[in-house]
Amino acid sequence: MKRAILFVVLWAVAANAQINPDSLKSDIKFLASDRLQGRLTGSPQAADAAEWIAGKFKAYGLIPAVPEYFQKYDFNSKAVLGKNNSLAFFVKGKQFAARLHSDYVPYVFSDSGKVKSPLVFAGYGISAKDSSYDDYAGIDVKGKAVLIMRGSPEEDSTNARLYRFSPTRMKLMAARDKGAAVVLVANGKEDKSLAKFEYDYSSRAGVPVVNISYAFAKRVLIASGFDLEKALAKIEKTQEPNSSLIKRVEVSISVDISILGTKAINVAGMVAPPIISDSTFYVIGAHYDHLGWGPYGSMAPDTIAIHHGADDNASGVAGLLELARYYGSHPQLVKKPILFVSFSGEEEGLLGSQYFVEHPPVDKSKVAAMLNMDMVGRLRNDKLIIGGIGSALQWEGLVKTLDVELGKDSLKLSLDMAGFGPSDHASFYVKSIPVLFFFTDVHSDYHKPSDTYDKVNYVGEERVVTFVKSIIDSLQEARWVPTYAKVVAAEKPSGGPRVYLGTIPDFGSQANGYKLSGVTPGSPAEKAGLKGGDVITKIGDKGIKNIYDLTYVLQELKPGEKVVVEYIRDGKKTKTDVVVGRK
Repeated sequence: MKRAILFVVLWAVAANAQINPDSLKSDIKFLASDRLQGRLTGSPQAADAAEWIAGKFKAYGLIPAVPEYFQKYDFNSKAVLGKNNSLAFFVKGKQFAARLHSDYVPYVFSDSGKVKSPLVFAGYGISAKDSSYDDYAGIDVKGKAVLIMRGSPEEDSTNARLYRFSPTRMKLMAARDKGAAVVLVANGKEDKSLAKFEYDYSSRAGVPVVNISYAFAKRVLIASGFDLEKALAKIEKTQEPNSSLIKRVEVSISVDISILGTKAINVAGMVAPPIISDSTFYVIGAHYDHLGWGPYGSMAPDTIAIHHGADDNASGVAGLLELARYYGSHPQLVKKPILFVSFSGEEEGLLGSQYFVEHPPVDKSKVAAMLNMDMVGRLRNDKLIIGGIGSALQWEGLVKTLDVELGKDSLKLSLDMAGFGPSDHASFYVKSIPVLFFFTDVHSDYHKPSDTYDKVNYVGEERVVTFVKSIIDSLQEARWVPTYAKVVAAEKPSGGPRVYLGTIPDFGSQANGYKLSGVTPGSPAEKAGLKGGDVITKIGDKGIKNIYDLTYVLQELKPGEKVVVEYIRDGKKTKTDVVVGRK
């Protein structure tokens, strides 16, 4: 094997392979320009970027791998409030109507629906048995509207006993599992702002849930004879629950939310030899989407501005285009077809690459490997991170040999064995396809408007893309095909109580539960028989509606604990025992 690798390395070095830093700069400057407004998936500007990439593919001689280079798929992109949103309290026969956006607003993840029911005050909505605190102890909330406060009865500190139970989603799960028909989350006395109604791509809550202002909640409750301020003061002083049924109060609520869809676009072109019927295919990928104007996913959430995404991931797309240009102009070097794919929807959860692997334009069994470039524009101190090294038996020897051959231009490789990772290669690895992931690490401009084209290290990116090209050249000449290998995650014998199942979410799913796109090899989930396509609906006695529910349930478990997981597979309900592992 070493002799074979050395041969293809020498062949690759002999081939004339110039990656042009000026072209990299030109492409990144356009993709990260104000004109494309951050390339938010589903936006007109993202469609413009897709058209531009397709035009480049065509100019470079790539043939369409999908019709007109475009692979379109449905994408939920926006939430809107309908006409039938209302909230009213009836106190001793008197109506208190809440004003939308002034007194209350539905959370964007709320279920739609109408509810008319009695009202229960459940303090801060925290159910933390291990911390000897339960706002639901001694009260029945089944079928009722539950009013809870935001935050925690303790000082807002990460070291506080109940701090980890304070997220709204976690409280919602507790209320829903107790049987609440609707959840009303009131602001604290000092919090004047209601929740922003901005689509965040999250799954539904399972019940209607709204945010109401402190002033409105206080006014309604005082009319009923319940002093909210005194009740909260007692909780904060005693650090004990103070929940109760609010007598002679009825809540009438209607939540009307529509999720609007649009088309998202992957762009795919191919360079191939004249005869490809029995060939293996190689996929070279890079996502072209970014965050638009924010704030979803932004590391500067209070800043409404164009998130340019020069490094993330205009840099990867520019590298993809340079490789497409090179192989398009050197078709004689292509002995095994190369698919060049620029994905959308990566920032929303690998949506484009997941769709691509489920609807490949070629026989998926003939895809030999996927090479992914994501954030390759900030090379510092010659360090290049390469993920997926353990996903094929040949990868480590190949990349190390190629790096040595670079001599004085060699890179300082940081090799990561994991096949999974936070980018599009994970969608391929879950389908048992070997992957490599090229990455020059995060930086202070990550997911901020300041990730602009002038901060890219173009000479450094030229070196990275040239290195990727040397790997492609080697694979073109090699008589072997990368041998897929599972990377078994090792559990840590110590280091804290955090646990894991090893499930991989399907972020594009709208299933009523937590749908899996796959499971990590060697993980508790795999050992228990779970697999991609399963929809987890319950863990222990906790209902699971989405990834947030799963996260919060895991926080309550301990490494080595056995728990029953209920799930749906092929339309049938079933269950399995899972022994959770240590993360």
